[in-house]
Amino acid sequence: MTGREYVQKHIVTVEDEPAIVDLLSYVLDAPQVLLTTCTDGAEGLAAIRDQVPDLVIMDLMLPVLNGWQVYDALREDEATRNLPVIILSVAGDESERREAFRGSEVDFFMNKPFDPRALRRIVQEILDIKIDAW
Repeated sequence: MTGREYVQKHIVTVEDEPAIVDLLSYVLDAPQVLLTTCTDGAEGLAAIRDQVPDLVIMDLMLPVLNGWQVYDALREDEATRNLPVIILSVAGDESERREAFRGSEVDFFMNKPFDPRALRRIVQEILDIKIDAW
């Protein structure tokens, strides 16, 4: 073996805002991360079903299929039912979040704008990996 060996973890991001797509790519840039980027809900759902990832990071306000439609489809499918999902949203206070989540058992929620270091910590915890610091 030469150099560092990594077990790659696959993350699918579903986000339509170019600045957030770029930020997610930067935050998750690591040899042990295989990143698939999708810019609408239908594309994201197809990518997830095609090759079930280790983690999904997704916006709620997406074109074609919104984040809730994707989330519900994932929870209805036995292959993706237990897939961890981080929701990124502009929902403001706690009451707005509860209303937005409609009682869903969302794994993780982060307000936009989000703290990149906090997102990185959550990803590391979920996937049990260490992403080298910038």
